Order: sequence, then C-alpha cells, then structure tokens
Amino acid sequence: MILATTKTPDRNNQWIGLVLILITGTVIIFYYGQQVTFVIDEWQLIQSRTTPSASSLLDPFNNHLMAIPIGFTQIFYHIFGISSHFPYRALQLIVHLGAATVLFVYLKQRTAYWVALSVTAVFVLYGYTAAILIWPISLGWTLAVLGGISALLLLDRRSPTADLAASAALLVCVASTSVGIAFVIGVAVELIAARHWRRLWVVGVPLASYLIWYATFSDSNTKTSSLSVTLRFAQELLAQTIGTLLGVQARGVAADATLVVVVVGLGFAWLRLGKPHSARLLGIAATLVTMVGALAVGRASSGLTSWFSYAVGVVLIILVIELFSHSRPPSQFIQVLIVIIALWAIIWNVGQLNNEAKRFREISETEKTQLAVLASIETQVPNSFMPGPFLQTLTAGRYKQVVIDFGTPAFSVTEAKRAKKIARRNGDETLVRGLNVRPLAGADETLGIPVAKIAVRGGTISEISGCTQIANQSEPTTATLKNPSLAVTVEPVDGKATIYAGILSPGSQFIGELNAGERALIKAPAVPSLGQWTLKIVATGNVRICSASQ
Repeated sequence: MILATTKTPDRNNQWIGLVLILITGTVIIFYYGQQVTFVIDEWQLIQSRTTPSASSLLDPFNNHLMAIPIGFTQIFYHIFGISSHFPYRALQLIVHLGAATVLFVYLKQRTAYWVALSVTAVFVLYGYTAAILIWPISLGWTLAVLGGISALLLLDRRSPTADLAASAALLVCVASTSVGIAFVIGVAVELIAARHWRRLWVVGVPLASYLIWYATFSDSNTKTSSLSVTLRFAQELLAQTIGTLLGVQARGVAADATLVVVVVGLGFAWLRLGKPHSARLLGIAATLVTMVGALAVGRASSGLTSWFSYAVGVVLIILVIELFSHSRPPSQFIQVLIVIIALWAIIWNVGQLNNEAKRFREISETEKTQLAVLASIETQVPNSFMPGPFLQTLTAGRYKQVVIDFGTPAFSVTEAKRAKKIARRNGDETLVRGLNVRPLAGADETLGIPVAKIAVRGGTISEISGCTQIANQSEPTTATLKNPSLAVTVEPVDGKATIYAGILSPGSQFIGELNAGERALIKAPAVPSLGQWTLKIVATGNVRICSASQ
C-alpha cells in the first residue's frame, strides 16, 4: 500500500499536495509567530528609515544592499502603521511560500513527484531557520531565494523574453541581500560553461548594478576573521544546514558526521554517474561555493548559521537534485525512504520553530512592556534616551514621533502589569535607567522624619534621632518600603547595604551598593500610571533610613 503512494498523480492532481503543504505551513508558521512584534533590527529601520530616499534605500544595512525589502517595509509603514506586526509577517510568509512553490516547480521537472513534494515540504517548514520564517527583517533572504530559483527556471526556457525576466529576477536577488550575488555568479558560470556567450547580458545588469552600489555605498570597513575561524564557520554552516534539513541535529558530532556522510556519498554518486558536469551543475556548485565563502568571510565572527541556512539549504537541495537528474528516476523504495526522512525532518524542524518562536515572543513581550514604561515617563527622559537593548537604536524622541505617524505596538499599562516577570523586570530596568534612580553620595537632605510603610525581615525597627534604624539580627536583613515616590537617605552603620528599586516587578532592579559610613540619597518621582515604587534594602549589618526632602 505504501509503494502505491509513489505513483505520480495525474496532471490535474499534482498541485493538490503542494496546496495542502502550503496551507499547513501557513497555519503552523502563523500559529507560532503570534504575539511577535517588531524586534531588534526592525527597530533600526523604524528609527531612521521610514521615509523613502536614496540614502534610506541604498545605504548598507548590516553590510547588505536591501533596497527592495526596505522599500516594501516603508510602504507598509504608511499603509498599516506599526500597531500590528501581522501585515509584515504575512508579506514575509507569502514570499517564503512563493519561493517554496517555485522550488517545487523546479524540482518536479528534474526528479520524481513525491521526491519533489517531500523536499519542498521540508523547506516550507524549515524551522531551524525560524528567524527567516517569522521575522520580517529577513524579507531580503526570501526575496533573494525566490529570485534565484525563478532565474534558473526562466533560463531553461531559452527565449529572449524569459532571459529578460531572468535578469530581472537576479536584479531582485542582489537588491534584496548581498548574498544574492552568489546566484548571479552561479548563472554566469552556467552560461560560460554552456558557451552561451550571447546570453551573458542576463547577468550583466544585476552584476553591474551591484558593483556600482558597492563602489558608491558599501562600507569597506567590514571586519574579517582569521583563516581558521573562517574555515570552521564554513564547515559549521554546511554541517548544520545538512543536519537540520535531514532532521538529524543542528550541532555537535551528529551534524559533523552527517556532513561527512553526505559529502562522501555525493562524491561516490558523482563518480558512479560518470562524473556529470552539466552547465547547470557547475553553475549551482559555483553558487554554493560563492555563498558559503562570502558568508564565512563576512560573518564568521558572528557564529550565526541558522539565518544563513535558509539560502544555503535551497542551493544544496538544487545541487543534489541536479546531480541525480543525470541518472534513472529513483525507485519506489528510494521514494518511500525519502518521504519517511522528510516526515521526520519536518517533525524535528517544527520543534525548532516552536523553540525559536518562543524566544521571539519573549523578546516581543519585553519590548512591549518597555515601550509602555517609556510612554509613562516620556516627559521625564531626554530625547536621546534609549529604552532597551532589544529596541536597538530607538530613542525616546524618535519614538514620540513614530507613535504620532504610525502608532505603536506597546502594551497598555494594564497589559504591562500582567506581563511575565522577565518582561516586567525589563520594564523596570527601562524605568530606573530613564529616571536615573540611583544612590547619590554625600546626601545631606535628611529631614529627621521616620520612614513610613516600611517592612523588615530578619531585623528590628527603632527610631534614632528621628530616623528609622534597622538592627540586624540575621544574615541578611531586608527592609522594604513602598511609596508613590521615593525620597530617602540610606546609611549603613556597619556592614554593607545593597539597594534595589522597581514598580512593575517590585524591588527587582539593582541600583547600587553602600559600605559602612556611606550615606546616599535615593530619589524617584511618582509614576501614577504604573503604580507605587518599591525600594528594597538588603543589609549585612545595621542600617539607618531617613525621609528626605522631595
């Protein structure tokens, strides 16, 4: 019964399997991507590239030419704003599914239907590259892959119109991410190997366009790593791409062993097949070498591979299929085996998608909470203030204008208060930094009034000279006071006092440490929208706390 499933469906039914895979992929990717908002690099664009201009489109972004994806993003800012991340993720997914569709069309022309469908299904749900699937800043990578595969399909038609379209597709590649130049080089090698000299103009326009951009706009100060680090990165990129496509493992011995087995196996197959050296095979091999080499030289220091595996994986798939297209169609047994491996790889990759999407959701929740805090204190912080590391270069001044122009994905205060503890702690970190809440040495503003609403664990309270004295009885003593605003002096009589403050996550943020005999003033204005401050003092000895002038 299983072997019967390897029969190729008739022409009218061949698309049903692909449609089902695309629908399944859409549901799964959107499900895991829910609650994700603009994160990390996306805020760099919001900070400085929301208005179309030559500079905003052509200046390098992480050393890449990304004119087309940035252009799409700018259009979306003005149509949809940034209150919802959904339109941006929808565009990213549409392009990804478009790339998968073109990949399927390419593969089914060169191998058995069920092999093409299985491999395409793995690509659709390639969860190891979750940063591509659910993060719209990666639009350039999906556009480059879509353009690269489309160019190969169009070249097969060998007509002037198709060649013109192929040249346009390659232009999309290089204008979406600089790695797209690998597809251009691959096509050039193919045309030269096939002695199609008159068709070399296909790569002329995209290559010339990229070289002009590189000479005019590119940052020539790109740092490179040592040879050993570069080679190791290239090896890891290939091992992790192959390992994850097969659902074996991303890192470690398993991935490295898989790389060795696959390379040896492909080398043996190449020899057994009579050392095929078709123009397309040479071109794809050149694409792979160029892509991996460029990434290794330019990105080895990052140690990041999951992002790059998206494009490298597609090129590897096409290379393998192209190699075996020179042999007889795979037997039913081989087709069944490939289907089983694909099913396992999909299950493994969906697990990876879940794990990575969870990280994106946590970052998103943190950012939304930090933006809610920023909105509560925006009149009390300078325009240059940066609310959080995940918000990249976003400044308070720019954010005010962004809210006016495009809205905001920020939580309401109520939502911020209900966020997970880690998000609330990060919200308090923004609050404490923004209001510059810290112990100020040499305080002399003591009013001599006991501190009200103070709770002590591990010590006793008494009044001395009009101040609250906490006598240490155990290690350590913790004194906690709550108030809409803070204005106290803290002085350890002996031992040390470590001081924390916060509102959303009470007393969560370390703000300083005092030694015996040091007195410091701690002030924080009221933030009524967020709630009361909690000041926590953890002392290893006796400590004196006094009210200070507001």
